[in-house]
Amino acid sequence: MPEARLPKKDMFATFLALPNICSKRYVYRHFDNAVRGDTVRYPGESDSVIITPIPGCYAGVTASMDSNLYGNCDPYVSGAYAVAEAVRNVVASGARPLCVTDCLNYGNPEKPSVFFDFEEGVKGIADGANALSFIPGENLPVISGNVSFYNESKSGSAVVPSPVIVVIGKLEDYRKAIPMHLRDAGLNLILIGKRYAEFGATQIQHMYDDLNHVAPQVRFDEEAAANKAIYDAQSHITACHDISMGGAWVTLTDMILGERGKISVGLSLETMTSDDWLPTLFSENGGYIIAVTDSERSAVTTILNTNNVWHQDIGKTTESPNISFTIGTQDYTISGTDLAAEWGSRNQA
Repeated sequence: MPEARLPKKDMFATFLALPNICSKRYVYRHFDNAVRGDTVRYPGESDSVIITPIPGCYAGVTASMDSNLYGNCDPYVSGAYAVAEAVRNVVASGARPLCVTDCLNYGNPEKPSVFFDFEEGVKGIADGANALSFIPGENLPVISGNVSFYNESKSGSAVVPSPVIVVIGKLEDYRKAIPMHLRDAGLNLILIGKRYAEFGATQIQHMYDDLNHVAPQVRFDEEAAANKAIYDAQSHITACHDISMGGAWVTLTDMILGERGKISVGLSLETMTSDDWLPTLFSENGGYIIAVTDSERSAVTTILNTNNVWHQDIGKTTESPNISFTIGTQDYTISGTDLAAEWGSRNQA
């Protein structure tokens, strides 16, 4: 990408105001998210919600519900990605995925194109459940679900093919759950999962006319290896958040904003070239960003290398509540206050 295509500074904050990126607290604060008082990790505090259903027992049950907008671009990827993302969210909390349930939303199945979308979505879900199980030789069981057809207007305009996936996991001790929020300066940030220039139906695509229309592919071998590494390394990890809608940029900002947009630290990111900044920050291929202390860094790196997981240092947390980085020859400093204002703008409505 030529220097003339370097991003404008204001896009980094305004990107967080997009409806699919901004804080959803204005929605879930109106509903009971503390069922029976057993919730110990609330929405936004960890990648999955955690409850303790057995009185006096530290075992936790984690749940993550995910979908995406890739259905019009690649209906197979839409199903596979939804499973992969929900699995990542459970793993990012420190839990082991146990099972899947789903809600499949499509248009009129009497139309061949719609039934094709449905068929491909189911194939994607099945492949994801087969590939991302933590039990060798067994799949993640799909224990329940439903299908909603005929979701279209009188003019025949159907919803985006959108399988919604819930993954349930088990956490051996909820007190050891991995948080998302970054609170301490001096932590090392590690990007896990290679970035690919696949921008079909992603949040950044509408900003650039010449981006390709390839949906972010689910590379099951890479996903499974990264999941295992995160699970094995959880006792060494200070914070973890998966990469999904909005890419690593949204992952990083989520990690400093937390659930309420209260910033404790900022970020100093590694220099990016004018060619790689866009996939590095905005590719929606699956992955993680983890934060580790200096003393735990070697142990984590060993586990990643043992599992043959692609990773690279991406920066450190700082006391200054801003995000600073360089792309090509251009320096950027994005105000944490601006990020919080854009991200939380709908909460004021």
